[in-house]
Amino acid sequence: VPHVMANFQGVYGKIKKGETAVIAMGSYGGGDLSFTSDLDLILLYRSEGDLSSGPKALDPSQYYNRLGTHLLTALQALTEEGRLYEVDLRLRPSGRKGPLVVTLETFEDYQKSSAWTWEHMALTRARVVISSKLFGKKIEKTIANILQMKRHTGSLLIAIDEMHEKIQSEFGSENIWDIRNVAGGLVDIEFIYQALLLIHGHDHAGIFTAHVTEAVERLVAIKALVKKQGTMLCKIHALYLSVQGILRLCHESSADENNFSAELMALLAAAGDADNFNDLKVALQTGQSFVSLLYDEVIKDPALKAASPEKGD
Repeated sequence: VPHVMANFQGVYGKIKKGETAVIAMGSYGGGDLSFTSDLDLILLYRSEGDLSSGPKALDPSQYYNRLGTHLLTALQALTEEGRLYEVDLRLRPSGRKGPLVVTLETFEDYQKSSAWTWEHMALTRARVVISSKLFGKKIEKTIANILQMKRHTGSLLIAIDEMHEKIQSEFGSENIWDIRNVAGGLVDIEFIYQALLLIHGHDHAGIFTAHVTEAVERLVAIKALVKKQGTMLCKIHALYLSVQGILRLCHESSADENNFSAELMALLAAAGDADNFNDLKVALQTGQSFVSLLYDEVIKDPALKAASPEKGD
């Protein structure tokens, strides 16, 4: 970013008291990047000037959106080893239809008035990675205020379960090695803890953190999860990431057990801290079953009850 900004300022100058902030989302925000992970980003800016100071003067919106384009091009540069990063900016306000870079005020207004439930779930993994200290604190406070909004639990769970059904219909898998999309996989873990964060955030402001394990531990602390559930979720999440990391390194396409070599099986077992490959399979199946049941307990069953309340309720 400093290199891109220096080159950009050489042509377009600077904006008075202006700056760009980069918010990491998804696995980048949560510190779970692995091989083939993309960078989910949101870009914000602030300024007090009317035009930039360079020979090719631009107004703030033009300036920062053009800067965002330059930054995106640099991050996605093709090298001799392949593309530097895959970058995903779809979590910005209005998604693909919206500008690349917006003000914090625009971001806040969108999140409070127009954002979908899944966008607030995604926001639980937001982490400011580039910003001045002052602007960064302001962004963090804004995000905290959005996440801590009071919500109707029943409506929230119905929306989350409906979204889960759509994802399962499009990406769902019965392959236990599809660590992300299999029933009881990474997606379900994310839905469980993110739903609980949004449900309890209004009354427990301190529970929010971009890191999965820390979030689960904080949910245990406020008794949103019992200790055994929290311990199991953290253990299973770590297992999933270890196995997923090996599979992404060794199989670019969907992982098919029939194509696993003996060496890969041994490597997977070691990564999953299992004595052998069959024990690893049992651990994965057990974990996926546990997460599926917990998803039903935390989200699906309450959502169904909220959607069809008994007469007299």
